[in-house]
Amino acid sequence: MPIEEVAAQVLRKRLHIQPFDASHEPGAQAFRIWFEYPDRQKARAVVERLVAAFGQHVARSPGGPSLSVLEAPIMPETPFY
Repeated sequence: MPIEEVAAQVLRKRLHIQPFDASHEPGAQAFRIWFEYPDRQKARAVVERLVAAFGQHVARSPGGPSLSVLEAPIMPETPFY
């Protein structure tokens, strides 16, 4: 199986992006990103890279929405699955 396909399958199973109602501003949208992985350092690194990629994408959209991080990634003490 090609490595790209393996990576895609892992991400589909372990990566979650969920809408989140954390803002009281009209028209504002928020979402929560989490990645399930036994190595908590790697899981946090994946989330941080995704947030950075979202930020770069938004920054390239002239006149588009702004992006801010509402809460820094939380490092669980142990895997939660």
